[in-house]
Amino acid sequence: MARLFFTDIDLTGNHLLNVVVDVLAARPATNLVAGRLIYNSTSAKLEYYTGSAWITLDNVPTSLGGYTAVQLLDRANHTGLQLAATISNFDTQVRASRLDQMAVPTASVSLNNQKVTNLATPTVSTDAANMSYVLAQVSALVAAAPGTLDTLNEIAAALGDDANYAASVTAAITAAKARANHTGTQVAATISDFATTADARIAASGYAADIGNAALTAIPVVHNLNTRDVIVRVRSNTTPWAFVETDVEATDANTVTLRFTVAPTAAQYRAIVQKVS
Repeated sequence: MARLFFTDIDLTGNHLLNVVVDVLAARPATNLVAGRLIYNSTSAKLEYYTGSAWITLDNVPTSLGGYTAVQLLDRANHTGLQLAATISNFDTQVRASRLDQMAVPTASVSLNNQKVTNLATPTVSTDAANMSYVLAQVSALVAAAPGTLDTLNEIAAALGDDANYAASVTAAITAAKARANHTGTQVAATISDFATTADARIAASGYAADIGNAALTAIPVVHNLNTRDVIVRVRSNTTPWAFVETDVEATDANTVTLRFTVAPTAAQYRAIVQKVS
């Protein structure tokens, strides 16, 4: 028969020796007071009551702070930071991750004077270009240009280092076309309209017409040379085509009058008028 106590036992600082905790095959359903301690003979474990749940002393609590043991072990519920050194495979995992799996950079990336190798051929304007692609583009640009004109510096030198080469050539051609800039002499045969122009000039500086009507002894010859400075000759219209002398008057700037003592017969003579200046 167990002795019943209806008051607390105060050992006043003394040890409780050879104590056996209340041994039960199952958790009791009565006298559930916070702090009650039992030994569960079924699970062979010590347990205590919190006032709302039983806790096994030699195991992770089934509930702590409102979280179950499973929830506490779930990293999704952890807070704070963890040092990379405490993650056993951190370096291995980071080095195994591809760059395309990383977050995109938000600032310039330095390669510490190292090369990027094995680049694919670019397809759009924002792609990086590999050396093979660049050399192919340069080769296409140079094409079959001779060795003395396959660089921009050589081309610039060939153009006289003139940034306005096209305008300069145009101005030079214009100057070359201006006859005022020509020197030396030119052969008449190289002037396409020389004969036509010369004939026109000669015609414009002279006049000839048959004269005589068997009636007039004072015969006006209208030459329209617009000058009195003319030379007038008269020749026969029959063999031996001899020149004859007659009086000549410069009647006005466009007319001379030939005077004969005997009226010439019809077209007996030919009057030739030549402008002097």
